[in-house]
Amino acid sequence: MKKLTLKQAVQKWVSEFNQIPQRLIVKAYPMIEDIEILSTPKVCGCCGSADIGEYENGELYCLSCGGTDDITNKYGLPMWGYMWTFKDSLDVDWAKENIDKMADCGFWVYESDELGLFFGIDGAGYDFYESHWIPLYKATGLKWHSED
Repeated sequence: MKKLTLKQAVQKWVSEFNQIPQRLIVKAYPMIEDIEILSTPKVCGCCGSADIGEYENGELYCLSCGGTDDITNKYGLPMWGYMWTFKDSLDVDWAKENIDKMADCGFWVYESDELGLFFGIDGAGYDFYESHWIPLYKATGLKWHSED
């Protein structure tokens, strides 16, 4: 059996996800407070800046105003018009244990009683595979591809 290239393997994996139009999520959850935000970019509650740094001890601080007291997750949904859920429970389990790795790959991650864990991308106009899906595939440790 011929092994897949890295991009082919990632495309196969992503094609197995449930893709949900974001407008359906907005209809289902008109009050975004009904969705638990697990990971979005951090923002400063004092000045609104998204330029957040981290001290060696793990404490977050605002690079713009120096504040440390009110650093929170950005509120809302990402700009891309679709969001995804995993079909495979192994992927869901991995994601719940590795929210930080999903965030490092550029995903905004949420959870609700009805959908479980779901995620989206805040971006447009560039290659999502190179910027998000391939790094996520690699982070999970999947090896559906040839190393050649």
